[in-house]
Amino acid sequence: KAMPECKGEMAMPMAVPAIPEPFVVYFTHDNAELTSAANAIIERAAKAAMSAKVKRAVLIGHTDRSGSSAYNMALSQKRAEAVSQALMMHGLPATEVQSSHAGETSPQVATDDGMRERMNRRVEVVFER
Repeated sequence: KAMPECKGEMAMPMAVPAIPEPFVVYFTHDNAELTSAANAIIERAAKAAMSAKVKRAVLIGHTDRSGSSAYNMALSQKRAEAVSQALMMHGLPATEVQSSHAGETSPQVATDDGMRERMNRRVEVVFER
């Protein structure tokens, strides 16, 4: 009798939606423009983020090794900014989008300097709670 009798229904805890897996947006050579395929990925990413109620989208822009390091750093920044703007257009608040850029320093596929590689021309979109 130490516990009072409960009347009515007990509240069930709300299930926390899983954080979406990372999304990857690829780019054509020497370009920061979003293709229709890239826009479709970004739209899916934004919807997944909003339904999972994530607190932050972290973007990291990358390039292949076909330009100078300085040029590639600037290009990777432009790519991250393009994806950031598109995510915001699809409803993510600016306060929840954080972008950075790595240039050619973190390739997905290792190549020699000066080599073009499609898989390295990307922006990774990772969600955090």
